[in-house]
Amino acid sequence: MSAHAGALSAAQAFNTANAAWRTQDWAAALASYTQACELDPAMALAHLGRARCLVKQGQTMAAREAFAVCLRTDPTVYSAWLEAGHLCRQQGELQQALGAYRRAIEVQPSRHEAHLGLARVLLQLRQTEPAHGAFAQTLAALAGQPERVAEAARLMGQYALESGDADTAVQALQAGLRAASGVDERAELQIDLGEALWRLGQQAQAQAVLTAASGAEAEATLARLGALAFRLNFWQEALAVLRRAVELYPTSLNARWNLAHLLAECWQMEEAEVVLAQAESLGPVPGAPTLRAAVAGKRGEPDAALAIYRELAFKPGAPPTMASSTAMCSLYSDSLSAQQVAQLHRELFAPLGTGARPKQSFVRAPLAGRRLRLGLVTADFHHQHPVNIFMQPMLRELDRSRFEVFVFFTGVSYDEQTRLAQSRVDQWVEVTTLNDIQLAKRIDAEQIDVLLDLAGHTGQQRMPLFAQRAAPTQVT
Repeated sequence: MSAHAGALSAAQAFNTANAAWRTQDWAAALASYTQACELDPAMALAHLGRARCLVKQGQTMAAREAFAVCLRTDPTVYSAWLEAGHLCRQQGELQQALGAYRRAIEVQPSRHEAHLGLARVLLQLRQTEPAHGAFAQTLAALAGQPERVAEAARLMGQYALESGDADTAVQALQAGLRAASGVDERAELQIDLGEALWRLGQQAQAQAVLTAASGAEAEATLARLGALAFRLNFWQEALAVLRRAVELYPTSLNARWNLAHLLAECWQMEEAEVVLAQAESLGPVPGAPTLRAAVAGKRGEPDAALAIYRELAFKPGAPPTMASSTAMCSLYSDSLSAQQVAQLHRELFAPLGTGARPKQSFVRAPLAGRRLRLGLVTADFHHQHPVNIFMQPMLRELDRSRFEVFVFFTGVSYDEQTRLAQSRVDQWVEVTTLNDIQLAKRIDAEQIDVLLDLAGHTGQQRMPLFAQRAAPTQVT
C-alpha cells in the first residue's frame, strides 16, 4: 500500500470514528480510532480520540497511556494535556494533574480551561494563594466574555466549596455575580454563594441571597435551590420552591418527582404518594420503587420496604446504596432472625472485599515520639443528627496529646454544630466530591493509622472504601 493510500485510509477511519463518537457509540469509535492509529501512527488526534473513548469506557490506565502516546506524537495538543490533567485529578494523582495542566498552559496560555483546572487542584492541595493566582489567570483569559466569566466563577466557587474554602468561594461567586446578567444565571451563583455564606456562619446574609435566588424560573435551578434549602433545615421553604417548580412546569415529570421525593423526606407521605402517581402518569419514574420503599419504612412497615429493597439490590448493576438500604431495613424486620439478618448482610457485601489492599502494604512511621493519627469518615456533624450528638463529647474529651484527629467529611449539611466539630479536630478535610479511589489516596497521603467509620449503611456512607481497606487498622 502506498503512503498516500495508507494516509487516506487512516483519514477515513478517523472520520468514521468521529461519526461514532457523535452518536456516543464508544466501542465503535474506539475501534475506528485504533484503526486510524495503526494506519497512521503520527495522527495525534486519532490517539486523542482513542484516549477519550477509553475514558468513557472507564479504562483509566489504558486512557492515560493513550494520552501519553498522543503527546509523544505531538506535545502541542492542548486538549490532550488538559484531559490528561482531568483524568489524573479524578484518579487522585494531584501532582501529575498539576504537571499536565501546566503543560497545557505552556501550549496555549490564552485558553482558560487549564488555568481553572490548575486552580481546582491547588485548592485541593490547600495552596490557596497560588489557586487565587490561577483563577485570576482564568478571568484574564475570559476578559470581555461576561457569560463565560460568570460560568468560570461559578465553577471556581464550587471547587472552593468542595475543598472546604468558603472564603475563596465567596470571592469567586461575587465576581461571577458582577458579570452575570440573566435571572437564572444569577440564581445559580446565588445558590452557591448562599451555601458558602452559611458555612461561614453568616446566616442572615445567606438567607437574603437564597431568597433572591427564589426568583429563578429554570426548572433545574429551582430543584437545586429546593435541595439546598432542605439541607439547611428550611423544610417548608424547600417545599414552597418545588411547588412553584410544579406550577411553572405542570407537565414536567422531573418537577413532580423532585416534589414527591422531598415530601417523603419531610414525612408528608400521603401527599408524596399522590405526587409520585402524578409523575408516573407523565412517564416512567426509575426511582419510584425506592421512594415507595422509603415511605413504607417511615410508616413502620419494614417488611414491605425490605421486599422492595431486596429485589432492587440483587438486580444486575444495582448501585451499592441499594444494598445498604436493604441491610438497614433488615435490622427493623420482625420476620427475620438474627442469623438470617447476618446471612443477608454477607450475601450483600462480601463481594465488596474482593481484591482488598493487604494490611502489610501500608507504611507508617513508628508511634514512638508522635501522636496516633485517627481518621473519622462521616457526613453527620450537623444539628439533631444522632452521630453528631454522640460524637461531639467524644471529640471534646479526646486526649489530644495522644491523638491527631482528622475528619474526612462526606456530607452536604452544615450548621453551627459542623463548625463546632471543625474546631475540635486537627484537620477537617472536605471529601464529598471525591470518589473512593481519590479518597483512599488522600487518606493514605495523610498517613492515617486508624480509620473510623461513623456512617455504617446510612446516607453518604463509604462502605466500598472500607471494604477495599483504606488504612492499616479500620473500625466501625
